[in-house]
Amino acid sequence: MGADVKTACQICRGACCESIVLRLPATDAGAWLALHGVSVGQHQVEIPAPCRKLSACGACSIHATRPDHCRTYVVGGADCRATVARRRPTDAAQIIAAMPRAN
Repeated sequence: MGADVKTACQICRGACCESIVLRLPATDAGAWLALHGVSVGQHQVEIPAPCRKLSACGACSIHATRPDHCRTYVVGGADCRATVARRRPTDAAQIIAAMPRAN
């Protein structure tokens, strides 16, 4: 992790690890899912499911051996920035300012 990434992740405290986001179109099941704590967007479904490997301070306790899915998540990418804006609205500007700009 670069210095900027590390700083951004420390401020963020693992917003990306608090839910599972599935990319699929919203359906008529959206109202049912919303009643059960599942957020439905235009092209995704978000299920609150904090990673069990996320420490109390929001750090990944298995960072060196984390799964491939976590390794491919782009810190500073569009998904990362959207997650920060949604889950850390109060600190979003500070977190995003600390991130490297991803392609």
